[in-house]
Amino acid sequence: RDEYLDELVRSEGRGLNTSDTCRVCTITKQTLYRCKDCFAPGLICARCMVAAHANTPFHRPRKWNGAYFEFVSLADLGLRIQLGHLDGSHCALPMPARKKMVVIDLNGIHSTSIDFCGCDHSAVAGNVRQQFLRHQLYPATDQSPMTCVTFRCLDAAHLQSVQAKVGVYDIYMSLERLTDNTGLVDIRDCYKAFLRVMRQWKHLKMLKRAGRGHDSTGVLGTQQGELAVQCPACPWPGINIPDNWKTVSDDLKYMYMRFVMLDGCFRIKRYKVSSEEKDPIIDDGWAFFVEDSPYKEQLKKYVSQKAMSTCTGLAALDHADTKFSAGYDATGVVACSDARHEFMLPNGIGSLQVGERFINVDWIFCSAVRHFPDVPLSILYDIVCQWALHAQARIDTFPAHLRVELPPISLLRYAIPKLHWHGHKREGHSIYSLNWTPSKGRTDGEGNERRWWDIQPIVASTKMMGPGSHHSSLNDQWNYANHRKLVGLVKLLIRKWHDASVNAAEQTADFEAHSTSVESARRAGWLAWIQRWEKDPTKEKDPYVNEEAAPSVADIQRQLAKEEEEAVCTGRKHALHDVGAPEFISLGLDLEEQQRQLQQLSQKDSLSNQAKILNTRAALLRRVNNWRKVQAVYMPNVQQRLADASPSMDTPDSPPEMSARQVLVESTSLYLPSDLLKLERNDRVVDQNNPEDTELRLREGQCTDALQGLRTRLYMRSRLLQYKKLNVRHQAPNVRARNTLSAVEGKIELLVAKYRFARDALQSLVGTAALWQERYGSRFLALRKEDVRALEDDDPATERRKRKMQRKGNEAISEGRRLVSWIWKGADAGATKDLDASVRVEWMKARARMLRWNEELALIPEEIRRTIEYFEWHARWWEQRGALRTDVSNELREGLAAYAARQAIFQRSMADRANALWKK
Repeated sequence: RDEYLDELVRSEGRGLNTSDTCRVCTITKQTLYRCKDCFAPGLICARCMVAAHANTPFHRPRKWNGAYFEFVSLADLGLRIQLGHLDGSHCALPMPARKKMVVIDLNGIHSTSIDFCGCDHSAVAGNVRQQFLRHQLYPATDQSPMTCVTFRCLDAAHLQSVQAKVGVYDIYMSLERLTDNTGLVDIRDCYKAFLRVMRQWKHLKMLKRAGRGHDSTGVLGTQQGELAVQCPACPWPGINIPDNWKTVSDDLKYMYMRFVMLDGCFRIKRYKVSSEEKDPIIDDGWAFFVEDSPYKEQLKKYVSQKAMSTCTGLAALDHADTKFSAGYDATGVVACSDARHEFMLPNGIGSLQVGERFINVDWIFCSAVRHFPDVPLSILYDIVCQWALHAQARIDTFPAHLRVELPPISLLRYAIPKLHWHGHKREGHSIYSLNWTPSKGRTDGEGNERRWWDIQPIVASTKMMGPGSHHSSLNDQWNYANHRKLVGLVKLLIRKWHDASVNAAEQTADFEAHSTSVESARRAGWLAWIQRWEKDPTKEKDPYVNEEAAPSVADIQRQLAKEEEEAVCTGRKHALHDVGAPEFISLGLDLEEQQRQLQQLSQKDSLSNQAKILNTRAALLRRVNNWRKVQAVYMPNVQQRLADASPSMDTPDSPPEMSARQVLVESTSLYLPSDLLKLERNDRVVDQNNPEDTELRLREGQCTDALQGLRTRLYMRSRLLQYKKLNVRHQAPNVRARNTLSAVEGKIELLVAKYRFARDALQSLVGTAALWQERYGSRFLALRKEDVRALEDDDPATERRKRKMQRKGNEAISEGRRLVSWIWKGADAGATKDLDASVRVEWMKARARMLRWNEELALIPEEIRRTIEYFEWHARWWEQRGALRTDVSNELREGLAAYAARQAIFQRSMADRANALWKK
């Protein structure tokens, strides 16, 4: 470390070059210079320094003043940059710029002296703008420019903005700090000029890469969506799919289907700043955003249209009513993208003004899919169950070029992304499941969520942009993202194919093993049912729903009351009390629940809660004392235990206020049959009314209700957390959101305690582990802390594996490998008598898993084949492009041919590499 530090400090001096002689001309000088940017800097005189930098005019020399090196400019040493003579010839009539030009380069901001060509050679050199551009200097204005930026600086800044997501302001300030980081040097502020040049540069790069420079119609001939980088793996008729693709059998039509997904993002906002007059949209509809004027004209017709709501019942997810739209010109965007490969589609982005209304989504969807009108569509959207109902009627009111024919719902072409599907009500939503409907492969539909994460670092800088800059910046970001997807697409598909190969074999073996345990007649009936449903789900009941759901406490209470009434009426049992045995046990379970609630309340023993705790405790004690009177009838053997356990307990006639002060009623054991069985198996209750059996059935209902309530609260918590993260800002709304979350957390804690207590009691009532396994199997498992998590949450083991893989630089474990908590797996499980329905549902799910993986295994090779065909076609397209313009100079013709040839070689090299990787 000391050695390295010494070398850094050593470079501040002259080193071994301590003489006053110039190492080039060997003339002794009083002042010598050294270049900071040259590889082998030596001490030379000013004249030699200027001569040595004729072709590197943006280096930064330093002058030795006798004590240290100080920065000087080459212009101060007499260097003049001559434009217009690329061959290095002498200009007979140089025309100096009015004053020193500012040139922004990779190593800082330079003050330079520039001469333009004014001699006879100027006819070849071109005008002032052309002289700048031909020396790879981009002028900040088209009239009398005083600032320019080097091409290499623009390329580097562009890459930083799209790859590192660094804003243009930070890039410029870094260059300014690189020039001088002390604040003692006055540097001309060129930020606005740099910003303007960067925007133009990005726009020109998109035009160039799309081949617009090779088209005789020029820039204004650009078509809608033409500048967007397209997905080569998707089906393109006439390019990468067979001519007879429409004649394939129905079971193979999914091979030539387009999977598109819709989603909104409320982070990509834009304030009401600037205007289209000051900041015009220079690429209107040419890339990813829809054409602006027709879109806005259409929206004006629907100013009173209500925004959509979800079928989840959670109002927090209704973004249309968000409070944070004031002051924004755009509250977010809706995107239509490729669901299989996550490419943003041309004209598939549009801004939102109030919320995610149907009119916005309809227009953006039609603008995107009109680019491939003949290809069948599979449409994924988180609320497609509502959007698809009347979408065709709304679309039919659009202009003719945007009218799209949607598939009927019976064809199962609509789906909800996998993570969002769990947020919908269960009824009628199997037809929207990517897991259970055919021809979907392993598409998850959540690609837009990943794309929003990628773009997130740049959205803060786009909020304050004008309309034109906002569109151009985001178009550039998504085009770069599409390009990176294109470059790595084949490797990604091959990784997915290896994954599908393994999982298809595993799921096939699992399904075959599952099928062998089912009688062939039943299996044939199930297969016929599921095949009829897949052909037309509107004519069949949902086979993935177990209608024989596990009974709740209320169901069991009604059944027990009915049985009790029938037994008394028929004389098989006589009533011991006005309160029947089932009602007695039910009241005991209710008292248990109230005890747990009071225990939770007592943990928050603040001054404001003390009165509430005392009153609640007194009321609960009165109810317990009244219940004890009935218990004395049905469970007389409990009375001695009560006397032994609480000798100082007040009698039922004691004042409730006194009891509340002396006895913690929430900690008192109620001595239900399960409690007695825990203590001593020989203590039995009256056989005639059998409270043990009654409690057992009620405890089963308690466990079922607790699990269902727990699933509901966990889902609510995850949705509220997501909404809070995306939409809640400022202190007051955050406090309200935290209070709501705290209330939900409290409910979750109560439900966990309720399940654990009920399960313990149930184990006592059942007896041995063998009887428990025979009766319940995996229905009521032990509820550990790590089991209490939402569907999208990873289990602790998966989290550890994910962190380990991330430390090694590998990808995180995918959603398809997530281990779901057992509380969700048992969501559809019925009671023992409903085992047939449960087995049927699980058999159909196993079949669906097998089919989806095998579809994926068949689809990926076809996508790789299409990718290779697309690259080959694009290479031929560029080769033809090179000779389109004939009315141009020889120099420009050569440049057009060279660029087209380079692009054709790139496309063909991509095809060759894809072939080699796939064969390997």
